Amino acid sequence: MEKNTSIDCERNVNTREDQAFKCIITDKDILSALIGGIVPEFRGLGKERIIDCLTLDTDGRTVVGRNVEHPSPYNGPILLDSVFDLKSPVEGQMSLIVAIEAQGRKMNKEDLYNRELYYSSRLISDQAMLHTSKKELYASLRKTVAIWVMLSPDSKNRNTIIHDYRARECSDRPGKIYRSPLDKTDIYEVNVGSYEDSPREPVLGMLNLLFANNLDNEAKALNLKKNYDIDVSGTILEEANRMGALAEDMEIMREEAREEGLEEGRKEGRAEGRERVISEFVDYYCEEIRSMILERNISVEDAIAELRIPAGCREPIIEKLRNSK
Repeated sequence: MEKNTSIDCERNVNTREDQAFKCIITDKDILSALIGGIVPEFRGLGKERIIDCLTLDTDGRTVVGRNVEHPSPYNGPILLDSVFDLKSPVEGQMSLIVAIEAQGRKMNKEDLYNRELYYSSRLISDQAMLHTSKKELYASLRKTVAIWVMLSPDSKNRNTIIHDYRARECSDRPGKIYRSPLDKTDIYEVNVGSYEDSPREPVLGMLNLLFANNLDNEAKALNLKKNYDIDVSGTILEEANRMGALAEDMEIMREEAREEGLEEGRKEGRAEGRERVISEFVDYYCEEIRSMILERNISVEDAIAELRIPAGCREPIIEKLRNSK
């Protein structure tokens, strides 16, 4: 019994970061600001008009999403952070399916791109379960939008919104690109920056403020209301602080590993701060790896490779996992 209780506690701790983002993104003010700043069908609309296209829970504040687990008897399930059905603001047009994912840790770029593509493809293909015939499906296939909020992007991508979509080119008109009529899968990468930055897009300024670690909650709340007409609770701000702190730790680790190396940093007298960051980093990823082993029955080595953990941190993680058995 004690062993099972320990496993349950580990899994509860391991889902805390995911729950933090879900708590944030289901707030109607934050979700409407994100959608209004990114999704073309909603750009330029006022907050209340966008909220009219959302389904609210009985508290009048929380946006009701759909089931985030997409099962498949052939391909296995995928688990999304959040998925919403949005009514179109244009009368007579079909509703949209919008998925929003948080990407906090560094992942191999090719793996991340393939993950974005795979998730978007499943949002399309899984619509077949809602219809009784292929004819009905083809007549009612809905557009999907996947928004990836990158909490710790590379420096060159900070404060940018990258849009991927399907395009069409004719062989007799090379170089002439058209938006494809097959395009049902908009993908956006929203790269968060710092509070001190001045991004061109207001939605980036809102996210930079929300996840800032150098402002207290009172200052955040005042600025969100004043600059973006967003009124959020203390709980939302606490969860945002949790996500922002994680992103900041990931950035510290990457910068120090890249610029100086862990051993060189110790020799130059920065051991204390680095050891703290490494310890938090190791604790976080040990929880991630334990969960991956429990849920997918993979090896520690495979989990470390998938998470793209810096080489200098692998041994401390392996040692901690070994000692905790």
